[in-house]
Amino acid sequence: MTRYFFCIGFLALTVMSCDVRPATQPCKQDVSVHSLEMGSATNVASTMTDEQILRAIGYDPDTLTSRRDDGKDGYSTIYSNETTLVFVTRSLVSGVRVLRLRPEGRKQEWLLGKP
Repeated sequence: MTRYFFCIGFLALTVMSCDVRPATQPCKQDVSVHSLEMGSATNVASTMTDEQILRAIGYDPDTLTSRRDDGKDGYSTIYSNETTLVFVTRSLVSGVRVLRLRPEGRKQEWLLGKP
């Protein structure tokens, strides 16, 4: 009898641990890397300063406010104003990544690699 309950319990755990995911539609407000246009790295390079990168993608750094957030293997600097939101992330592991989230119609990402 104990063996019977053990087998049922084992079978129940095995069935519950199957990787079955419900078919749900992703929220349209979520920003994912896949929904962003990948930028051509021809006008920006990982060796550029943040100011040079901002100018290369069409922004005047003097009109933006900046805030730096330190991470485990690097840091991100967030540049913003009323109409603009740009993240420049510098990581020892993955290199330089530039992410523009505003203006809304110009979301774009540049993966520049290590300098």
